[in-house]
Amino acid sequence: MDSRRAWLVGLSIFVGCQRAAEEAPDISSAFSSVLFLAPDSVIHSFPSDDVAVLERSLALDVSDSSIAVGDISAGKVYRFSRDGALRAVAGGKGEGPGELLLPISVRLGNDESIWVSDTRNMRVTHYEASGQLISTFRVPGAGDQMVPIDDDGVLTPSSFGALLNLFHADGTFETISDSAAWPAPLIHLQGIERVGMRSLLLARLNEETIFLLHNVPDFSSWKFQIDFDERRLASSESLSLPEWFETSVRSRLSQMQESLDKDGIILVPFNAIHTSVPGTIWLTTGPLGSMIGAQLPLDSEEGSIAVIATNGEKEGLLDAVLLKDRLVALYETGVRVYGLKEVEAPDRLW
Repeated sequence: MDSRRAWLVGLSIFVGCQRAAEEAPDISSAFSSVLFLAPDSVIHSFPSDDVAVLERSLALDVSDSSIAVGDISAGKVYRFSRDGALRAVAGGKGEGPGELLLPISVRLGNDESIWVSDTRNMRVTHYEASGQLISTFRVPGAGDQMVPIDDDGVLTPSSFGALLNLFHADGTFETISDSAAWPAPLIHLQGIERVGMRSLLLARLNEETIFLLHNVPDFSSWKFQIDFDERRLASSESLSLPEWFETSVRSRLSQMQESLDKDGIILVPFNAIHTSVPGTIWLTTGPLGSMIGAQLPLDSEEGSIAVIATNGEKEGLLDAVLLKDRLVALYETGVRVYGLKEVEAPDRLW
Protein backbone atom coordinates (compact mmCIF):
# COMPACT_ATOMS: atom_id res chain seq x y z
CA MET A 1 0.00 0.00 0.00
CA ASP A 2 1.66 3.30 -1.08
CA SER A 3 1.57 6.44 1.07
CA ARG A 4 -1.31 8.05 -0.80
CA ARG A 5 -3.52 4.97 -0.60
CA ALA A 6 -2.61 4.47 3.05
CA TRP A 7 -3.68 8.03 3.81
CA LEU A 8 -6.88 8.05 1.79
CA VAL A 9 -8.06 4.59 2.89
CA GLY A 10 -6.66 3.93 6.30
CA LEU A 11 -5.30 7.30 7.51
CA SER A 12 -2.71 5.58 9.67
CA ILE A 13 -1.59 2.30 11.17
CA PHE A 14 -0.36 2.31 14.73
CA VAL A 15 0.08 0.31 17.92
CA GLY A 16 -1.82 0.76 21.14
CA CYS A 17 -5.21 2.35 20.41
CA GLN A 18 -7.25 2.59 23.60
CA ARG A 19 -10.81 1.30 23.34
CA ALA A 20 -13.81 3.32 24.48
CA ALA A 21 -17.46 2.73 25.22
CA GLU A 22 -19.49 0.97 22.55
CA GLU A 23 -22.29 3.53 22.45
CA ALA A 24 -21.99 7.28 21.97
CA PRO A 25 -22.94 9.17 25.15
CA ASP A 26 -26.20 11.03 25.60
CA ILE A 27 -25.03 14.64 25.38
CA SER A 28 -28.30 16.52 25.81
CA SER A 29 -27.29 17.85 29.24
CA ALA A 30 -23.52 17.38 29.18
CA PHE A 31 -22.93 20.05 26.56
CA SER A 32 -24.31 23.12 28.30
CA SER A 33 -21.05 25.02 27.67
CA VAL A 34 -20.96 24.20 23.96
CA LEU A 35 -22.38 26.29 21.15
CA PHE A 36 -23.52 24.00 18.33
CA LEU A 37 -23.45 25.31 14.78
CA ALA A 38 -24.25 23.78 11.41
CA PRO A 39 -23.50 24.88 7.84
CA ASP A 40 -26.21 27.12 6.44
CA SER A 41 -26.25 28.73 3.00
CA VAL A 42 -23.22 28.60 0.68
CA ILE A 43 -21.59 32.03 0.50
CA HIS A 44 -18.88 31.10 -2.01
CA SER A 45 -18.18 27.97 -4.05
CA PHE A 46 -15.01 27.73 -6.13
CA PRO A 47 -13.11 27.25 -8.34
CA SER A 48 -15.07 27.49 -11.55
CA ASP A 49 -13.75 25.46 -14.49
CA ASP A 50 -12.57 28.56 -16.36
CA VAL A 51 -10.39 29.60 -13.40
CA ALA A 52 -8.84 26.33 -12.20
CA VAL A 53 -9.68 22.66 -12.03
CA LEU A 54 -9.08 20.73 -8.83
CA GLU A 55 -8.59 17.04 -9.55
CA ARG A 56 -8.06 15.57 -6.09
CA SER A 57 -7.67 18.07 -3.29
CA LEU A 58 -6.44 17.04 0.12
CA ALA A 59 -4.54 19.88 1.81
CA LEU A 60 -6.11 23.07 3.17
CA ASP A 61 -4.96 26.14 5.07
CA VAL A 62 -6.64 29.48 5.69
CA SER A 63 -5.25 32.87 6.73
CA ASP A 64 -6.84 36.27 7.28
CA SER A 65 -7.00 36.91 3.54
CA SER A 66 -6.19 33.67 1.70
CA ILE A 67 -7.21 30.04 1.23
CA ALA A 68 -4.53 27.57 0.10
CA VAL A 69 -5.40 24.19 -1.41
CA GLY A 70 -3.08 21.36 -2.43
CA ASP A 71 -4.06 19.03 -5.28
CA ILE A 72 -2.36 15.64 -4.94
CA SER A 73 -3.30 14.46 -8.45
CA ALA A 74 -2.06 17.51 -10.34
CA GLY A 75 0.87 18.14 -8.00
CA LYS A 76 -0.17 21.77 -7.68
CA VAL A 77 -1.03 24.20 -4.95
CA TYR A 78 -3.49 27.09 -5.36
CA ARG A 79 -3.94 30.30 -3.41
CA PHE A 80 -7.38 31.89 -3.51
CA SER A 81 -8.76 35.00 -1.90
CA ARG A 82 -11.39 34.46 0.78
CA ASP A 83 -14.11 35.08 -1.82
CA GLY A 84 -12.64 32.53 -4.24
CA ALA A 85 -10.63 34.66 -6.66
CA LEU A 86 -7.54 32.80 -7.92
CA ARG A 87 -4.36 34.56 -6.77
CA ALA A 88 -1.59 32.06 -7.51
CA VAL A 89 -0.83 28.61 -8.91
CA ALA A 90 2.41 26.84 -8.07
CA GLY A 91 4.01 23.48 -8.69
CA GLY A 92 3.23 20.85 -11.28
CA LYS A 93 3.69 17.08 -11.30
CA GLY A 94 7.33 16.09 -11.12
CA GLU A 95 10.58 15.89 -9.22
CA GLY A 96 12.28 19.05 -10.49
CA PRO A 97 12.74 22.32 -8.58
CA GLY A 98 9.34 23.71 -7.64
CA GLU A 99 7.52 20.58 -8.84
CA LEU A 100 5.43 18.42 -6.53
CA LEU A 101 4.47 14.75 -6.43
CA LEU A 102 2.28 14.49 -3.34
CA PRO A 103 1.46 17.86 -1.68
CA ILE A 104 0.02 16.36 1.49
CA SER A 105 -0.04 19.62 3.46
CA VAL A 106 0.02 23.37 2.84
CA ARG A 107 0.69 26.23 5.24
CA LEU A 108 0.32 29.95 4.62
CA GLY A 109 3.02 32.19 6.04
CA ASN A 110 2.40 35.59 7.61
CA ASP A 111 3.35 37.15 4.26
CA GLU A 112 0.88 34.87 2.41
CA SER A 113 3.75 32.81 1.02
CA ILE A 114 2.92 29.13 0.57
CA TRP A 115 4.74 26.25 2.25
CA VAL A 116 4.11 22.75 0.93
CA SER A 117 5.06 19.39 2.42
CA ASP A 118 5.65 16.95 -0.43
CA THR A 119 5.66 13.43 0.98
CA ARG A 120 6.62 11.59 -2.22
CA ASN A 121 9.60 13.89 -2.92
CA MET A 122 10.48 13.93 0.81
CA ARG A 123 10.92 17.68 0.84
CA VAL A 124 9.33 21.02 1.69
CA THR A 125 8.85 23.65 -1.01
CA HIS A 126 8.36 27.36 -0.31
CA TYR A 127 6.68 29.68 -2.82
CA GLU A 128 6.08 33.41 -2.81
CA ALA A 129 2.48 34.61 -2.51
CA SER A 130 2.57 34.98 -6.31
CA GLY A 131 3.53 31.32 -6.76
CA GLN A 132 7.19 31.94 -7.65
CA LEU A 133 9.62 29.42 -6.18
CA ILE A 134 11.65 30.59 -3.19
CA SER A 135 13.32 27.36 -2.07
CA THR A 136 12.94 23.63 -1.91
CA PHE A 137 14.80 21.50 0.62
CA ARG A 138 14.91 17.92 1.73
CA VAL A 139 13.02 16.90 4.88
CA PRO A 140 13.49 13.14 5.41
CA GLY A 141 10.15 11.50 6.09
CA ALA A 142 8.35 14.73 5.20
CA GLY A 143 4.73 14.43 6.19
CA ASP A 144 1.85 16.77 6.72
CA GLN A 145 2.87 18.04 10.14
CA MET A 146 5.18 21.01 9.61
CA VAL A 147 4.95 24.65 10.61
CA PRO A 148 7.04 27.44 9.04
CA ILE A 149 9.60 29.08 11.33
CA ASP A 150 10.97 32.44 10.19
CA ASP A 151 11.56 32.58 6.43
CA ASP A 152 13.94 29.71 5.84
CA GLY A 153 12.80 26.63 7.71
CA VAL A 154 10.09 24.42 9.12
CA LEU A 155 9.54 22.70 12.43
CA THR A 156 8.47 19.05 12.25
CA PRO A 157 7.80 16.27 14.75
CA SER A 158 10.48 13.64 14.95
CA SER A 159 9.89 9.89 14.96
CA PHE A 160 12.95 9.24 17.12
CA GLY A 161 15.33 11.04 19.47
CA ALA A 162 14.32 14.67 19.81
CA LEU A 163 10.63 15.38 19.62
CA LEU A 164 11.01 18.38 17.28
CA ASN A 165 13.40 19.05 14.41
CA LEU A 166 14.08 22.34 12.66
CA PHE A 167 14.97 21.97 8.98
CA HIS A 168 16.52 24.88 7.08
CA ALA A 169 16.34 25.78 3.41
CA ASP A 170 20.14 25.48 3.14
CA GLY A 171 19.91 21.76 3.87
CA THR A 172 20.96 21.86 7.52
CA PHE A 173 18.81 20.81 10.46
CA GLU A 174 18.82 21.12 14.25
CA THR A 175 16.98 19.53 17.11
CA ILE A 176 15.15 21.68 19.62
CA SER A 177 16.20 19.35 22.43
CA ASP A 178 17.29 15.78 22.88
CA SER A 179 14.85 13.44 24.57
CA ALA A 180 16.71 13.50 27.90
CA ALA A 181 15.86 17.19 28.31
CA TRP A 182 12.11 16.78 27.99
CA PRO A 183 9.95 16.43 31.11
CA ALA A 184 9.29 12.81 32.09
CA PRO A 185 5.59 12.79 31.01
CA LEU A 186 6.66 13.64 27.45
CA ILE A 187 8.91 10.66 26.98
CA HIS A 188 5.98 8.45 25.92
CA LEU A 189 5.37 10.82 23.03
CA GLN A 190 8.46 9.51 21.27
CA GLY A 191 7.80 7.77 17.98
CA ILE A 192 6.00 4.44 18.16
CA GLU A 193 6.97 1.69 15.75
CA ARG A 194 4.62 1.55 12.74
CA VAL A 195 2.92 4.86 13.55
CA GLY A 196 1.96 6.47 10.27
CA MET A 197 1.06 9.97 9.20
CA ARG A 198 -0.68 12.30 11.61
CA SER A 199 0.39 10.44 14.72
CA LEU A 200 1.57 13.81 16.04
CA LEU A 201 -0.42 16.95 15.13
CA LEU A 202 1.49 20.21 15.26
CA ALA A 203 0.45 23.87 15.14
CA ARG A 204 2.05 27.22 15.90
CA LEU A 205 0.03 29.44 18.24
CA ASN A 206 2.36 32.46 18.09
CA GLU A 207 6.02 33.28 17.51
CA GLU A 208 7.22 31.21 20.46
CA THR A 209 4.39 28.80 21.28
CA ILE A 210 3.81 25.38 19.72
CA PHE A 211 0.77 23.15 20.28
CA LEU A 212 1.22 19.41 19.87
CA LEU A 213 -1.41 16.68 20.09
CA HIS A 214 -0.44 13.02 20.30
CA ASN A 215 -3.14 11.35 18.24
CA VAL A 216 -2.50 7.90 19.63
CA PRO A 217 -3.06 6.34 22.01
CA ASP A 218 -4.24 8.92 24.54
CA PHE A 219 -4.91 12.27 22.80
CA SER A 220 -2.45 13.96 25.17
CA SER A 221 -1.94 17.62 24.31
CA TRP A 222 0.91 19.97 25.09
CA LYS A 223 1.76 23.64 24.83
CA PHE A 224 5.48 24.30 24.39
CA GLN A 225 7.31 27.58 24.78
CA ILE A 226 10.32 27.34 22.48
CA ASP A 227 13.45 29.50 22.65
CA PHE A 228 14.30 29.44 18.96
CA ASP A 229 17.48 31.49 19.43
CA GLU A 230 18.90 28.87 21.78
CA ARG A 231 17.09 25.98 20.08
CA ARG A 232 15.72 24.66 23.35
CA LEU A 233 12.48 23.98 25.17
CA ALA A 234 11.82 26.88 27.56
CA SER A 235 8.72 25.41 29.22
CA SER A 236 5.96 22.86 28.69
CA GLU A 237 2.38 22.62 29.85
CA SER A 238 0.09 19.61 29.68
CA LEU A 239 -3.39 20.45 28.36
CA SER A 240 -6.60 18.45 28.53
CA LEU A 241 -9.23 18.19 25.84
CA PRO A 242 -12.73 18.95 27.16
CA GLU A 243 -14.24 15.76 28.54
CA TRP A 244 -17.34 15.95 26.32
CA PHE A 245 -15.18 16.12 23.22
CA GLU A 246 -12.78 13.34 24.10
CA THR A 247 -15.55 11.00 25.29
CA SER A 248 -17.54 11.47 22.11
CA VAL A 249 -14.52 10.97 19.87
CA ARG A 250 -13.46 7.80 21.69
CA SER A 251 -16.96 6.36 21.45
CA ARG A 252 -17.26 6.98 17.74
CA LEU A 253 -13.73 5.73 17.12
CA SER A 254 -14.54 2.46 18.86
CA GLN A 255 -17.69 1.95 16.79
CA MET A 256 -15.96 2.54 13.47
CA GLN A 257 -12.84 0.60 14.37
CA GLU A 258 -14.69 -2.72 14.63
CA SER A 259 -15.20 -2.93 10.89
CA LEU A 260 -11.51 -2.22 10.21
CA ASP A 261 -9.92 -4.61 12.70
CA LYS A 262 -9.94 -7.52 10.26
CA ASP A 263 -7.82 -5.49 7.82
CA GLY A 264 -5.28 -4.43 10.44
CA ILE A 265 -6.11 -0.77 9.87
CA ILE A 266 -6.68 1.57 12.79
CA LEU A 267 -8.23 4.98 12.37
CA VAL A 268 -6.55 8.13 13.61
CA PRO A 269 -9.38 10.25 15.03
CA PHE A 270 -8.06 13.78 14.43
CA ASN A 271 -6.90 14.74 10.99
CA ALA A 272 -5.89 18.39 11.35
CA ILE A 273 -5.25 21.29 13.68
CA HIS A 274 -5.88 24.88 12.65
CA THR A 275 -5.31 28.07 14.65
CA SER A 276 -7.43 30.54 12.72
CA VAL A 277 -9.01 32.10 15.84
CA PRO A 278 -6.47 33.46 18.38
CA GLY A 279 -6.49 31.73 21.75
CA THR A 280 -8.15 28.56 20.43
CA ILE A 281 -7.39 25.45 18.47
CA TRP A 282 -9.65 23.92 15.86
CA LEU A 283 -9.54 20.13 15.61
CA THR A 284 -11.25 18.31 12.76
CA THR A 285 -12.56 14.78 13.07
CA GLY A 286 -13.72 14.27 9.51
CA PRO A 287 -12.90 10.54 9.31
CA LEU A 288 -15.34 9.80 12.13
CA GLY A 289 -18.56 10.96 10.53
CA SER A 290 -20.90 13.93 10.72
CA MET A 291 -18.96 16.04 13.19
CA ILE A 292 -16.62 18.34 11.28
CA GLY A 293 -14.74 19.56 14.32
CA ALA A 294 -14.58 21.59 17.49
CA GLN A 295 -13.07 24.91 18.47
CA LEU A 296 -11.52 24.56 21.90
CA PRO A 297 -10.19 27.32 24.17
CA LEU A 298 -6.66 26.60 25.31
CA ASP A 299 -7.20 27.63 28.93
CA SER A 300 -10.76 26.53 29.71
CA GLU A 301 -13.58 24.25 28.62
CA GLU A 302 -16.00 27.17 28.70
CA GLY A 303 -17.11 28.52 25.37
CA SER A 304 -16.34 25.47 23.25
CA ILE A 305 -17.87 25.47 19.77
CA ALA A 306 -18.82 22.33 17.87
CA VAL A 307 -19.75 22.40 14.19
CA ILE A 308 -21.90 19.58 12.86
CA ALA A 309 -22.22 18.86 9.14
CA THR A 310 -25.66 18.02 7.82
CA ASN A 311 -26.00 15.10 5.41
CA GLY A 312 -25.67 17.14 2.25
CA GLU A 313 -22.60 19.06 3.35
CA LYS A 314 -20.70 16.20 4.95
CA GLU A 315 -20.60 13.96 1.87
CA GLY A 316 -17.10 14.09 0.41
CA LEU A 317 -15.88 16.48 3.09
CA LEU A 318 -12.10 16.27 3.58
CA ASP A 319 -11.29 19.12 5.96
CA ALA A 320 -12.76 22.37 7.22
CA VAL A 321 -11.63 25.51 9.05
CA LEU A 322 -13.84 27.62 11.29
CA LEU A 323 -13.46 31.37 10.82
CA LYS A 324 -15.73 33.00 13.41
CA ASP A 325 -19.05 33.17 11.54
CA ARG A 326 -17.99 31.15 8.48
CA LEU A 327 -16.79 27.68 7.66
CA VAL A 328 -14.29 26.99 4.87
CA ALA A 329 -14.89 23.39 3.75
CA LEU A 330 -12.62 21.41 1.44
CA TYR A 331 -13.99 18.80 -0.94
CA GLU A 332 -12.12 16.73 -3.52
CA THR A 333 -12.81 19.08 -6.42
CA GLY A 334 -13.66 22.37 -4.76
CA VAL A 335 -14.09 24.64 -1.77
CA ARG A 336 -17.33 25.88 -0.22
CA VAL A 337 -17.57 28.75 2.23
CA TYR A 338 -20.67 28.40 4.40
CA GLY A 339 -22.52 30.74 6.66
CA LEU A 340 -23.37 29.12 9.99
CA LYS A 341 -26.57 28.74 11.97
CA GLU A 342 -27.02 27.83 15.62
CA VAL A 343 -28.70 24.49 16.24
CA GLU A 344 -29.89 22.68 19.33
CA ALA A 345 -27.56 20.21 20.97
CA PRO A 346 -28.15 16.86 19.26
CA ASP A 347 -28.91 13.79 21.35
CA ARG A 348 -25.85 12.21 19.82
CA LEU A 349 -23.01 13.67 17.79
CA TRP A 350 -22.98 10.82 15.26
